[in-house]
Amino acid sequence: MFKYKISIIVPLIISLFIYTFYRAEETNVNLLLKYVFHSDFQSIRVQVREAIPLHSLFIYNLPEGLWVFSITLLGANLFLRIKHRTIYLVYFPIVFVLLLEILQLLQITDGTFDLLDIAISSVFWLLAFAYCSTCVSSLRELKNTSVRFALFIIAFSLVYLADMNT
Repeated sequence: MFKYKISIIVPLIISLFIYTFYRAEETNVNLLLKYVFHSDFQSIRVQVREAIPLHSLFIYNLPEGLWVFSITLLGANLFLRIKHRTIYLVYFPIVFVLLLEILQLLQITDGTFDLLDIAISSVFWLLAFAYCSTCVSSLRELKNTSVRFALFIIAFSLVYLADMNT
C-alpha cells in the first residue's frame, strides 16, 4: 500500500514543483503563493530556475502526464453507477485530457492544442493503467472507496491551480 500511495503523491509533488517555479506567474497556484509569500516568492522562483534549468518538454508537457498518472491510480477500482450504467473512473483522466485538447483546438477554452500533450498523457495513462491492472487490483485497502473517491475529486480539482488567471 505504501508503494501505491507514493506512486500517487510523488508525481503530484513534482508537477506542483514545476508549476510553482517554471510556469507563468499568472497561474492560480503562483498567484496564491505570491499572495502568501509576497515579494520573496519571485526571487525564490528565479533562484530555483537558475539552479535547476529544465527543458521546455519538462515544463509544459510533463506536469500533465504526471497528473494523469496519479489520478488514474486514484481512480483504480472506483466507479459510478448512474441508472444501469457503470462508469469506471480509471478512464476519466484520459477522456478529460482528450476533451480538453479538442476544446482547445476548437478555441472553445483557453490554452493551445498540443499533440505532444495528448501523447505524453496517453503514455502516462497507459503506464498507470498497467500498474492498476497488476499491483493495485490486489490491494485490499482499496476497498475504502469513499476516501479514495474524495481524494480523486480533490486531485482532479488541482487542474484549477494550473489554470491561468488572465
